Amino acid sequence: MLKTSGRWLVGMLVLAALQGCVSLGQRPASDEVYQRGWLLQEEGSWLWRACQSSAWEAIVLSRNMQRVYQRLAADQRPLYAEWRQRGEARPEWRLLVDDPKGCQQHLPGNLLVAGGTQPEFWQLELKEQQLLLNFPEKLQTLRFNAIDFSREGSDWLWEAEIKRQQRVRHRASLRVKNAPCVDMQGQWYGLQAQLQLDRREYNGCARRGDLQRLSLSSRYRLPQKIQTRAIEVSLSPEGELRWQEDYLNDQPIEIHLGRWQLLENGRLLLTLEQLEKGMETRQEALVMRPSGAGGWRLVGFHPLYGEGGLELVPTGDPLPWRAGSRFPVP
Repeated sequence: MLKTSGRWLVGMLVLAALQGCVSLGQRPASDEVYQRGWLLQEEGSWLWRACQSSAWEAIVLSRNMQRVYQRLAADQRPLYAEWRQRGEARPEWRLLVDDPKGCQQHLPGNLLVAGGTQPEFWQLELKEQQLLLNFPEKLQTLRFNAIDFSREGSDWLWEAEIKRQQRVRHRASLRVKNAPCVDMQGQWYGLQAQLQLDRREYNGCARRGDLQRLSLSSRYRLPQKIQTRAIEVSLSPEGELRWQEDYLNDQPIEIHLGRWQLLENGRLLLTLEQLEKGMETRQEALVMRPSGAGGWRLVGFHPLYGEGGLELVPTGDPLPWRAGSRFPVP
């Protein structure tokens, strides 16, 4: 399966009409849901469990996707899967692979990753401000910093150039199609990648990155066992946060605004703006680490919360996919 490091043995096989359907509830028309988890067939029924959940739910799977599953699941163990749904439209499967560690692969810092072996081994990482192209067998890496995005019909297209002394040294374009792709290991992808570097074409598969954010909730609070204060934190898809803290002593509730950011090491950075005397604004940074069951725990010592004494547990719906990214992601 595609990773950000290591050798990808990926080649492309275009399959016709393998996109499946799955019934996973109704969504608001304006929302996009992107989910990852486990798909399992048990006694003739199809079951789904999200990575951050412990509960299985029954789903309806198309015959095409059933055949893909049965080809991959030789011993009937769960397969790792990803799917996308916009509003009430039919969900689109993005990934179905035999990878027991699938939920641990987050691909941090990447909007999209792609790779293949045709006509030679290549791998690509698409970031917010950079397109990184690597040819391991040639020990060659190209970094494109000026990226243009466009849509051509149903395709996603990214284009970039490397210039030196006002001359174009390399020109790259990545076209991603909403079409099935199978790699050399037989793993199934819902996105097909076509790369053109200068005058040479490369084919492969693609998948979405930055998956750690799928574990985020829209709201958090302190565990119910904490009775000395109440903290509620709200996150927005655009990276904004609202921190409300009540000491439960008839004093005014403190409200702070700020920003949140997922770091590449999987930790969560909360930056709070605090209004000091004289109307000056001071920023405070809190670094949180995953604490299990979708929660976060403060790293290090804090004068108000002690050593690792602050824990936030999820209470809201899953955070919708970010709307503030420079590039829409397939």
